[in-house]
Amino acid sequence: MAKCAQLRLMTDLKAIRNEPPEGCSASPDSDNNLFDWRATIFGPYETPWEGGVFGLHLRFGNNYPNEPPSVRFTSKVFHPNVCEHGIPCMDIIKDAWSPCHNVSTILISIQTRTQKTLQIQMLLNYSNMIYLHITRESGAVHKYQLDCPRFLW
Repeated sequence: MAKCAQLRLMTDLKAIRNEPPEGCSASPDSDNNLFDWRATIFGPYETPWEGGVFGLHLRFGNNYPNEPPSVRFTSKVFHPNVCEHGIPCMDIIKDAWSPCHNVSTILISIQTRTQKTLQIQMLLNYSNMIYLHITRESGAVHKYQLDCPRFLW
């Protein structure tokens, strides 16, 4: 299976070198290891991350592309869809993974996620603050809380 993963990673590398996604770059850490990659995403325009340069580490397993890589930000990122350890909360690198995804689609998805979720997340966080305020005012026990990501990092 490792041979299949290596062939696919070589294909991904060729594709990202020939047609790099706008605002993203990626390559293996070394010429001897195709399974560990470093990537860079530039903060999208007209977002709070505009002008930022964010590093990522992608680790591919022997079952790639049948299983997703592990992805982690190496730069500190303050975003509702990034957990405290720098791991992006995204369906395509978890439950919705498909072998049709590649390094480029992963990077584009991460970059796009920063653009589209900000307004929705701000609304969710605001509603969560209202909920907590109401429960404190009424003296209710905090049995239920909204399940929304926190701003971390």
